[in-house]
Amino acid sequence: VLRQKRSQRTLPTLPPTDFPLRKPLEGGVVFQMPAPALRRLLDATHIAMSAEETRVYLQGVLLHLEDEKLRAAATDGCRLVRAEADMPQGCEGLGRPIVPSKTVVQLRKLLAKAEDAASVAISDRAISVELGSIALLSKLIDGTFPDYSRVIPTEGPHQLELARDALVEAVSAVAAVLNAEGEKLRSRAVVFDLGAGEDACEVQGSDTTGAAAKEPLDASYSGDPIRFGANRNYVVSVGGIFAETGRLTLSLQDANAPIRITSDKDPDLLAVIMPMRV
Repeated sequence: VLRQKRSQRTLPTLPPTDFPLRKPLEGGVVFQMPAPALRRLLDATHIAMSAEETRVYLQGVLLHLEDEKLRAAATDGCRLVRAEADMPQGCEGLGRPIVPSKTVVQLRKLLAKAEDAASVAISDRAISVELGSIALLSKLIDGTFPDYSRVIPTEGPHQLELARDALVEAVSAVAAVLNAEGEKLRSRAVVFDLGAGEDACEVQGSDTTGAAAKEPLDASYSGDPIRFGANRNYVVSVGGIFAETGRLTLSLQDANAPIRITSDKDPDLLAVIMPMRV
């Protein structure tokens, strides 16, 4: 019964004994790591989580150990983001747990302003994160994450280097003109046209209404002239995970190869975007 002055509400309830209580995790790894470090892993990778219901094993973030680093990775088949942090003591034998997307969303909120250490426990089927007086307990995704390292390309002969904001702003400027009448984003591709010389690099696009735009790129390019396409939303979202003051390097083998993206300010981050035919 809720009362406020003369107002009253009577609501049905369930007995507290019916509330499910899970037992503490057993048989897994337990470790502590700085909350900002865990937050960075999730903030960087969550944009690439898949929303496709037929591939449940991609609807989350993979955690695993590699080269004495704790790595997080997510991919939806069109883009991939990998982030890494120093390996916390006690997480040896971690395995390859996949944290569900809904849990990632809640963890990012929980860690948003936290600066203390987070206590993490991971078993074969569940993950627990404690931060101060708050504890989050979640099941893990029952599935096997693919060997994503196989799709990460090595650096190619075509390399475009430019400021992060220069890339994001140029692509956003072109995207603002396309589908201005609301055609449900039928034309998602932007085209990178790269050549030798200071004024030979630009991004452009057009849609089915006849609208078109092009923007010069304040960038340096090495390699033979090349023209390739990319999903404009992916370029902007992936570019946003890197530091604002950083300089990005986009590298690819040819026009149909995956685009590798790194930054001089974020050695712990790596992203891959699949190209689009133009």
